Amino acid sequence: LFPSHSAAAPGASRAERIRNACKSAYVACDELFRSASPTRGDGATATCVIVDGDEVTIANVGDSEAVLYLAGESRILSADHRVGRRTPAEHTRLMDAGAAIGRIRGRNGQPVGPERVYPGGLSVTRSIGDSDSTAAAIPDPDVSTITLPASGGMIVIASDGVWDFVTKAHVEKLAQQSRKPRSGAGWMARALMRATIQSNLEVDDATILCIDVRDATDDLPTMSLSDKVKSRARSIFHIGGRRPTTAPAGRPADVRAASSESESDEKSLSVSDRNAA
Repeated sequence: LFPSHSAAAPGASRAERIRNACKSAYVACDELFRSASPTRGDGATATCVIVDGDEVTIANVGDSEAVLYLAGESRILSADHRVGRRTPAEHTRLMDAGAAIGRIRGRNGQPVGPERVYPGGLSVTRSIGDSDSTAAAIPDPDVSTITLPASGGMIVIASDGVWDFVTKAHVEKLAQQSRKPRSGAGWMARALMRATIQSNLEVDDATILCIDVRDATDDLPTMSLSDKVKSRARSIFHIGGRRPTTAPAGRPADVRAASSESESDEKSLSVSDRNAA
């Protein structure tokens, strides 16, 4: 969806056109979800990172999170749309849309679990494809653009099944270790997934994508960014506790990207299936 929306996106600068393309692509993706499954109401969170030279644009809905790790510091790039962490502006938007906020009541009548938005009971205020939820849960992403420092960094995109179980301090330590020779994004994704599985015993939607942008422009004069991406990208999946599987180079991703997924579902799913997902 993004390429087609990017070609028609308005904006005075390239970064502005990318941001506007993200916004329209997210809304279009939500419409596709709803038309394909109008009664089921299955939805998803979505975090998108676009590396364009030394500029990085981040778009997201839901509770997955993107974090940039630099030398000795980290920076959260995405917005957290969990109901319990809503900003005052997001709260006002929900109330103006007629939504109600509450928690599920347990057998003893006491509230349990996270805050949710009703109707529908979503634990996030923004998502894609939740057609059976309140209209206040919108697909419009929070979008921002940052400029990478000359030294670049490591971007980690992960679902709440990772961030809720592994501290950001530990992830920062792994990011520093990934700077060593023969480490990088692939090593980082595997190491972070191992740490997640040790704490996340239920394997709650644990998905990781690591993007090494430390040398994002070193050979651009002789190789296009897309060709460089394809030549260095590789994917690592953890499926239902099975051993990691490495996919061939060429998975659409940004500079030296590697991903790792872990699911409690033991159903067979090939690497090619996941690449198409």
